[in-house]
Amino acid sequence: MVNTSNTPLFSPKLAVPSLNEFFTKLGANGNTEELVDFKNIFENERITVDQINDLTNAEFDQLGVNKIGWRKTFRAAAKRYK
Repeated sequence: MVNTSNTPLFSPKLAVPSLNEFFTKLGANGNTEELVDFKNIFENERITVDQINDLTNAEFDQLGVNKIGWRKTFRAAAKRYK
């Protein structure tokens, strides 16, 4: 296959940030502080950024992430580091 455009065929995996960096970026993108408040919960449960996308709905419930929008935001942001 020949790539005739300037876009790469595969996007490179980004370095996995710390939870602090991850949640700071979420807050900087205009998301509510509610999302940033989950940082301590994720830290207490020893969840790393590269694990967030793999969390099940039941696990999100256990963490108190019970809004669909929050889950989608977390998963979309964490997916960049898979």
